[in-house]
Amino acid sequence: MAQTPTTNPLRRTTADHLAYVIYTSGSTGAPKGVMISHAAICNHMYWMQHTFPLTEHDSILQKTPFSFDASVWEFFAPLFTGAKLVMAPSRWACRGPVPDRDH
Repeated sequence: MAQTPTTNPLRRTTADHLAYVIYTSGSTGAPKGVMISHAAICNHMYWMQHTFPLTEHDSILQKTPFSFDASVWEFFAPLFTGAKLVMAPSRWACRGPVPDRDH
């Protein structure tokens, strides 16, 4: 630890770099990987925050499987806003409406 630099590391990632890959079957039924850049996810999340404002007083229920593209909003929104992320039990997955409960 004594030899660790006290300065911030150099930033080597840009907006055009890959943030993640999500696999989707789309309308074809054949799985394919879609590459999402940092710029794309940031633009999407800024639009979501502008359209559906969240604050640190809100809670987001993570109920969508991580493998589904709609789940991105559920787990990134709390990181952008300071909202609370509540993980739904796996038994709720793909079973229709989620019970209305206070967390």
